[in-house]
Amino acid sequence: MSLADEPDPFLFTSEAVLLIDKAGVFGERFVELVEGKILRRVTKKPGRAMMIGIIVKLLNDYCDDSWHVRCHCPLELSEYSLPVPDISIVSGKIRDYIDHHPRAASLVLEIAESVLEFLRQTKSKLYSTAGVQEYWIVNLCDNQVEVYRQPTSNGYAEKFIAKAGEKLSPLVLPEAQIAVDDLLP
Repeated sequence: MSLADEPDPFLFTSEAVLLIDKAGVFGERFVELVEGKILRRVTKKPGRAMMIGIIVKLLNDYCDDSWHVRCHCPLELSEYSLPVPDISIVSGKIRDYIDHHPRAASLVLEIAESVLEFLRQTKSKLYSTAGVQEYWIVNLCDNQVEVYRQPTSNGYAEKFIAKAGEKLSPLVLPEAQIAVDDLLP
């Protein structure tokens, strides 16, 4: 081993994290697995928690039986990534996931009061690489929604900002005309 060599880090797998969680090691702490690293999730402040509830209700109004909205539920995107997005839309019925987490999502939303660069860089690449069709960051700091579409292995090919007064239609729910104003406090 030369001086330039570094030891390989130990990366946790999704399976290991689920077993550790089942054993109660994390207690009431809210964690997720991103690229083999166990990360503590940001505490939900009242405004952020309120917005999550509003957006879940709004999206549920548009989903039929072939899709459903999940809130703070894991997505098993790879052997080393078990993220817990604020909101996701996945195919099928709720009961389809009684014995496993979804391995894909059509839309993922993260509500951001902080950690914007982590969401823009790390989470965006994670979701893109996993093939999540569309990723929205509801940016409460700048009162805008950052929309990412067309996933590639290097990130999303299409990115744009939606501001108050505009409307968005998720790719998975093209008939939905969601006012950006309804996604912001």
